[in-house]
Amino acid sequence: MHFISGIKSGGVEQMLVNYTTQLNKNSDYIQYIIYQHEPDKNSLKKLEEAGNICIQIPDKMHFPIRNIIWSIKLIRKYRPDIVHAHMSLLNFFPLLAARVLAVKHRISHSHISRDNVAPKFMIPVFKLLVRFSSNSYLACGKDAGTYLYGKKNFMVINNAVEIQKYKFSKEKRRKKRDLYGIGSDDLIFGNIGRMSPQKNQLFLIEIFSKIISNCNNAKLLIIGNGELEEQLKAKVSELGLNNNVIFTGSVIDTSEYYSMMDVFLLPSLYEGLPIVSIEAQIAGLKCLFSENIDKDVDILSTTKLIPINQGVDLWIEEALKPDYRISREIIEQMDMYDIKKEWHKLDEYYLNLR
Repeated sequence: MHFISGIKSGGVEQMLVNYTTQLNKNSDYIQYIIYQHEPDKNSLKKLEEAGNICIQIPDKMHFPIRNIIWSIKLIRKYRPDIVHAHMSLLNFFPLLAARVLAVKHRISHSHISRDNVAPKFMIPVFKLLVRFSSNSYLACGKDAGTYLYGKKNFMVINNAVEIQKYKFSKEKRRKKRDLYGIGSDDLIFGNIGRMSPQKNQLFLIEIFSKIISNCNNAKLLIIGNGELEEQLKAKVSELGLNNNVIFTGSVIDTSEYYSMMDVFLLPSLYEGLPIVSIEAQIAGLKCLFSENIDKDVDILSTTKLIPINQGVDLWIEEALKPDYRISREIIEQMDMYDIKKEWHKLDEYYLNLR
């Protein structure tokens, strides 16, 4: 039984889609996804099509007592062998309920290497509660694991994807550029993610506003939705960039969009090891990521980690360096992120617990 904060168009949801699709197809698991908040319809559809049973409960921030009561009800009703929480610092919510009900296997999964939302004085308390309520520890990368568990032993489960879907294709590039009226000579900067403070897209727009003054055939493609959507669109209008910035909204399958891009930008305030960073590198894109992302993200020679607390100049300098896509041979370094191989690791982990 998986517990997540909400079903949004984000990396945790896509990771669950990728892994549960393989597990449901190749094993005899019955997997429940317990989520909060109004779901993104596209993401919910993908999780259900993967063979999962999705159930909404009251959200923990506004209704913490009701959230715990519902967690207890569902665990008592379905009696899962394993409760697997994907809410990082707040994993203790369902895991405490699971501990009270004597669920033998309680997995905490860390998806971030830093948190700017929780009150600072509460973070050590949350970490202690996570360690107290769980007895198995997973993370999307080394930094994410160390952040939540300290010196405790944990296993890294890579945010794996279907590699063949994300490899560069000239045909996908032409088709998607034609769809959005983008010329073959235009330079496309891309970003995929929830429109939220964490993803730092206001900083992204600031970067692009300076890029366009040096490169008048540049366009910025932002894929996703979220609570800051109207604010971001207003900023684009204020800067006179409406003809150069494309908001696609939520997209069911982003795999073809990477081929239309030239540079991928991810200036997040904090992350674990985001799945879009893996997808972009598989596509052979030049990738510029925030230094606040798990260092394991730096896989290929075309990837740079850049600070976000020193302004936009370094981002612009790197973004405008001559672009090139890396060869297929180098992309083979990404094999460790192939879901067709990696799902066996999680399957074996579950089996060893049972």
